[in-house]
Amino acid sequence: MRSGVTRDPPQKLHPGRHGLERAFVVSNQRERILDAMASEVAEKGYGEVMVSDVHARAGVSSKTFYELFSDKADCFLAAYDAAIELLMGRVRAAFEQVPEPTPAQGRAVLSAILEAFAAEPDFARMCMVEVNAAGPEAMKRYVGVVERFGGFVDQIERYPETQRHQGPKPDPVMRKALVGGIAWVIHERIVAGETDQLPELLPQLAYFLFAPFIGDQQAAAAAFGK
Repeated sequence: MRSGVTRDPPQKLHPGRHGLERAFVVSNQRERILDAMASEVAEKGYGEVMVSDVHARAGVSSKTFYELFSDKADCFLAAYDAAIELLMGRVRAAFEQVPEPTPAQGRAVLSAILEAFAAEPDFARMCMVEVNAAGPEAMKRYVGVVERFGGFVDQIERYPETQRHQGPKPDPVMRKALVGGIAWVIHERIVAGETDQLPELLPQLAYFLFAPFIGDQQAAAAAFGK
């Protein structure tokens, strides 16, 4: 999965004796299958995708597919996990680029998410939309991802602006609502075919995220540069 990371997609290997190590060949085939799963699911919807669609798009045989995955669901979960780990890598990098706990740090994390989804619409649709159709295990993974992003929201408590703010702070239910609300806005834009426009939502979503912690004026200044 490319997932917004600058990396060339895995290339199909030429048939015959290419002299490559078995581990590399398997890795190359696996990555091509995961990319193909994301593309097929984005185009057709999870329910309409067949294993034959995936391995044909990946340029591998049915035998190769079943050597690597037990079925369509297993392949989808592997693609989902790989994509999320790449996304989390981008989020961690954005978090670490702003070492001090400030609204700039939170804004950078949110920007990294929006930019990654905009750069990889197939990945975005798989992770935010089609995961709902892929069964209970996929939904369990999705809930786990939302909870991981809740950890970044918890970091807002460390902002000096939050500590100075005199108003009531969000409780655990409100924090879940903040993460869920942002996820739903992203979901709607992806469904509407407007994934490329997601980065434009950064100021509004940042304000929505910060305001309960640091107040309207501070949130507006941090989100809109006022």
